[in-house]
Amino acid sequence: LELLSQPMYVLISARAIAATRQMSVADLLGTLFNWIFVSSLLRRSRRRPGVCLLDQGIFQGLWSVGFGAGRGAVALLAGRLEGRMPTPDLVVVIETSLETVERRLRDRRGRDSRLERRLQDEPGLLALSASLLQETLAVLRGLSERSGHPRLLTVTNERETDLEAAAREIVHYLEQDLGGLAAEIPGS
Repeated sequence: LELLSQPMYVLISARAIAATRQMSVADLLGTLFNWIFVSSLLRRSRRRPGVCLLDQGIFQGLWSVGFGAGRGAVALLAGRLEGRMPTPDLVVVIETSLETVERRLRDRRGRDSRLERRLQDEPGLLALSASLLQETLAVLRGLSERSGHPRLLTVTNERETDLEAAAREIVHYLEQDLGGLAAEIPGS
């Protein structure tokens, strides 16, 4: 649908992602597909009333492009698509230590992501991932400072008991700062 409804955006995105020089053709195709898919989800959610929650969004897509290309790719892609990429109203950043991230990834049953598949064989991969996160957050903060959009909320999820408190904080933010939109979330 995104290809049919936004052909210029898809073409510009494809060129911008190709310019990041992904490590493999699989990374190039995977990140491009993910980028277009997430862009489509964001555009569709804008046309519907209420709250749409995505566990992976456009900024996760930026990080993913960086993961396939390395340092500098996040800023390159964001710069080439500035003003074109759809952005959400709110981005929730979940903070936790690298040690906790590593433990949680190792405890997962599957190896679904590129990071999980490569983690055991590449000792510096988590540090690279954290660096790419900082590049992504810099883009996010820059957009937010220039236009006030998207809003940024940071929560902590270091311990297993933090999850419920973080969820409450997000709902509270939606209720207080976004005009009561959380009332539309079942069970909030």
